[in-house]
Amino acid sequence: MHLSPLIQAARAAWDSWPEELVGLARYVCDRVQAQDAAEALRILDQMVADVDYRRRTVTQLATQQERPA
Repeated sequence: MHLSPLIQAARAAWDSWPEELVGLARYVCDRVQAQDAAEALRILDQMVADVDYRRRTVTQLATQQERPA
Protein backbone atom coordinates (compact mmCIF):
# COMPACT_ATOMS: atom_id res chain seq x y z
CA MET A 1 0.00 0.00 0.00
CA HIS A 2 1.39 3.35 -1.04
CA LEU A 3 1.06 5.97 1.71
CA SER A 4 1.77 9.05 -0.42
CA PRO A 5 -1.93 10.00 -0.92
CA LEU A 6 -2.56 9.69 2.83
CA ILE A 7 0.47 11.82 3.64
CA GLN A 8 -0.60 14.47 1.13
CA ALA A 9 -4.13 14.53 2.58
CA ALA A 10 -2.72 14.92 6.10
CA ARG A 11 -0.53 17.82 4.99
CA ALA A 12 -3.48 19.50 3.27
CA ALA A 13 -5.53 19.18 6.46
CA TRP A 14 -2.78 20.96 8.39
CA ASP A 15 -2.50 23.69 5.73
CA SER A 16 -6.18 24.59 5.92
CA TRP A 17 -6.52 24.20 9.70
CA PRO A 18 -5.65 27.80 10.74
CA GLU A 19 -8.33 29.27 8.49
CA GLU A 20 -10.87 26.68 9.63
CA LEU A 21 -10.10 27.45 13.27
CA VAL A 22 -10.51 31.19 12.68
CA GLY A 23 -13.82 30.56 10.95
CA LEU A 24 -15.07 28.46 13.84
CA ALA A 25 -13.96 31.09 16.37
CA ARG A 26 -15.87 33.76 14.45
CA TYR A 27 -18.92 31.51 14.34
CA VAL A 28 -18.70 31.02 18.13
CA CYS A 29 -18.49 34.79 18.57
CA ASP A 30 -21.58 35.25 16.40
CA ARG A 31 -23.47 32.59 18.36
CA VAL A 32 -22.55 34.22 21.70
CA GLN A 33 -23.70 37.61 20.41
CA ALA A 34 -26.94 36.00 19.24
CA GLN A 35 -27.38 34.52 22.72
CA ASP A 36 -27.13 30.97 21.39
CA ALA A 37 -24.85 29.66 24.13
CA ALA A 38 -25.67 26.01 23.48
CA GLU A 39 -24.43 26.19 19.89
CA ALA A 40 -21.38 28.22 20.94
CA LEU A 41 -20.49 25.56 23.52
CA ARG A 42 -21.00 22.77 21.01
CA ILE A 43 -18.56 24.36 18.58
CA LEU A 44 -16.08 25.22 21.35
CA ASP A 45 -16.12 21.58 22.47
CA GLN A 46 -15.47 20.54 18.87
CA MET A 47 -12.56 23.00 18.66
CA VAL A 48 -11.05 21.74 21.93
CA ALA A 49 -11.27 18.13 20.74
CA ASP A 50 -9.60 19.05 17.45
CA VAL A 51 -6.79 20.98 19.17
CA ASP A 52 -6.27 18.05 21.57
CA TYR A 53 -6.04 15.61 18.65
CA ARG A 54 -3.54 17.82 16.84
CA ARG A 55 -1.51 18.27 20.02
CA ARG A 56 -1.25 14.49 20.40
CA THR A 57 -0.15 14.23 16.77
CA VAL A 58 2.57 16.85 17.21
CA THR A 59 3.70 15.19 20.45
CA GLN A 60 4.11 11.91 18.56
CA LEU A 61 6.06 13.66 15.81
CA ALA A 62 8.31 15.33 18.38
CA THR A 63 8.96 11.97 20.05
CA GLN A 64 9.92 10.44 16.70
CA GLN A 65 12.25 13.33 15.91
CA GLU A 66 14.02 12.99 19.27
CA ARG A 67 14.90 9.34 18.67
CA PRO A 68 18.44 8.72 17.42
CA ALA A 69 18.67 7.50 13.85
